[in-house]
Amino acid sequence: MIGKNKSQLTHWNTLLNTDCKVYRIGETYVYPIFKNASSSLGQVYDQVLLNQEIAQCEDIHVLIRDPADRFVAGVNSYTKLQNMEIEEAMQLIKEGKLMDRHFSPQWIWLLHLRAFYNGKVTLRAFENITDYCKVQRNKSDSKTTVEVPSAFISTDLELVKYFEQSVSLDKIIKECKSVLSKA
Repeated sequence: MIGKNKSQLTHWNTLLNTDCKVYRIGETYVYPIFKNASSSLGQVYDQVLLNQEIAQCEDIHVLIRDPADRFVAGVNSYTKLQNMEIEEAMQLIKEGKLMDRHFSPQWIWLLHLRAFYNGKVTLRAFENITDYCKVQRNKSDSKTTVEVPSAFISTDLELVKYFEQSVSLDKIIKECKSVLSKA
């Protein structure tokens, strides 16, 4: 599914072909990912760096959410925004006809960051959001549960081993691509 079909990877790159943003919050740089408190982070930043400006960072923190929880939250957000039935969206997702930033794998977001930055990142568990902001905006506890396709979370599950380490973004991307090639 994802990864086996190079055109789908190209589609994800096209999907994320938007401005890349990194927020400076205090002395820390944080890369916001949709459905990982990006709206909340966007309310508290001191400075925003765009695209080529990001290269000046020495280490960027990235919150990584449980991939299954994020997928469910993302599909729910997407269908609400599009006024679409969840069942319809899930069918299109399974057929590879629907992809969106709200539920795209988090490693795809790291690939997007890599287009503008090749330094170190510190991956952190989503639960550390309170280190950056106190209030979560757009938090919704009422979500329709959906079956999570393994192709959307398998690579993201590998990211956990990098939590709380300052690691080369290139190393993480290579690891993700290696996991995909074995899928």
